[in-house]
Amino acid sequence: MGNSDEHAQFIDSLELLLFCIDGIKLGIDATQIEALLKIEDAEAEGIKLIRFDEIAAFAGRKLSYKEPRQLLLKTGEAIITEQPYDIINIDIDAIRPLPSLFCSSQSAGGAVWGAAILDAEIIMLVDFSGVGSSCALAHTSQIVN
Repeated sequence: MGNSDEHAQFIDSLELLLFCIDGIKLGIDATQIEALLKIEDAEAEGIKLIRFDEIAAFAGRKLSYKEPRQLLLKTGEAIITEQPYDIINIDIDAIRPLPSLFCSSQSAGGAVWGAAILDAEIIMLVDFSGVGSSCALAHTSQIVN
C-alpha cells in the first residue's frame, strides 16, 4: 500500500489548453489530452468523433467551428473542438464554482464544471474525463486531494 501523503499533494495551478467556440472561451486540463489531430486525420484512422456541443449544454445551440480539431483524450474519447489558441497555467484560486442554477440546467453528461477568471476574461472550464458536470467544488477537491 502507498503512503497516504502521496494522495494529499496540494496543486496550486492547473495547466489549461484554451480554445474558443462561437465567442465562448473554454479551457481543458492539458493532462487529459493524448493528442491533437486534424479532423481528416482522425477520420482516416477510424476514430469515432463526438462534437463538443453534443456533450456540453449551451441552451440547445448548435456551435459552429472555424478550424475544427480533434482532441484525443487519454480516456480514449475523441472530442471535436476548435483549434486551440494557447496553453496557460492558472492559479487554483482563480477558479470559481458555477452558479447552482447553471449546474442544475446541465445534462447529466455536461462537461462544463467551473469558470476561471484571467485578465478580466471568463474561461469556462471543461472536463472530458467522463465524470460530467459535478460542478467546480467536487472537481476542485479531486485536483487538490
